[in-house]
Amino acid sequence: MAIDVRSELRRPVAFSFAVVAAVLLVWLLVVTAVHAKHRRAFEQQMSSLRTEQANLQNELAQQRLATGTLSALQAKIATTEQQGRQANQDIEQVQSRLAALRQEQQAAEEKTGEATKEQQAQTQRLNDL
Repeated sequence: MAIDVRSELRRPVAFSFAVVAAVLLVWLLVVTAVHAKHRRAFEQQMSSLRTEQANLQNELAQQRLATGTLSALQAKIATTEQQGRQANQDIEQVQSRLAALRQEQQAAEEKTGEATKEQQAQTQRLNDL
């Protein structure tokens, strides 16, 4: 027994079911399209967040490296400052030693001058004798 679709669609119940089925089918298609759109947006957002996470990790690694470099530079600066202070102390010691040597030189020159005068006096006496 063959079913005549046209005659069945003329019945109110069958027609109502067909309309409800068509509306549900359209609704299903719309929901599927919206879901697919939201899924693509979610996947793009996830991809964007992964990229941002990778960038932040790289930036953190660079900052950690810079911190290490900064610490090394601070240590070098401290060492250099200590060496500078030591050099200043050495300069002060050398300058005080130089001043002492100049005084000794001046005293020696005075003694030499006195010895020369004494020698000349002795030579003069010897000549007189």
